[in-house]
Amino acid sequence: MAITPTEKIWMNGELVAWADANVHILTHTLHYGMGVFEGVAEIRAFFEDWWGTWGDHSIEVEELAVLANGVMFACVREDSRLAGSAGHLSQRRGWVTLWAHDKIERVTVYLDIDAAHADAERLASERA
Repeated sequence: MAITPTEKIWMNGELVAWADANVHILTHTLHYGMGVFEGVAEIRAFFEDWWGTWGDHSIEVEELAVLANGVMFACVREDSRLAGSAGHLSQRRGWVTLWAHDKIERVTVYLDIDAAHADAERLASERA
């Protein structure tokens, strides 16, 4: 599928020139579908697709911090079995959630818990 370049594109929370919007080839999102989801429709679609892949799936919140200015950090452990599989997956992730006007604005999922916590702290400070 061809994509027609535009003058500007949304990247990392701001509009940047199309030519400057680059990500490294080893970026986790390109390979595993993890990343940032903005807007009600995208967030809903992500969670509906995500939950639909599991035969069994549980999430345990290990740590939850409601930071300042609508920023929330959570460290979660997911224990899962893919639908139709006997294989089992257990994984820890960091979730950074931004809230605005009593609604989720953005969810960012990290495999690096420390990076998630640091970004949450930075965002809480920046949004002051």
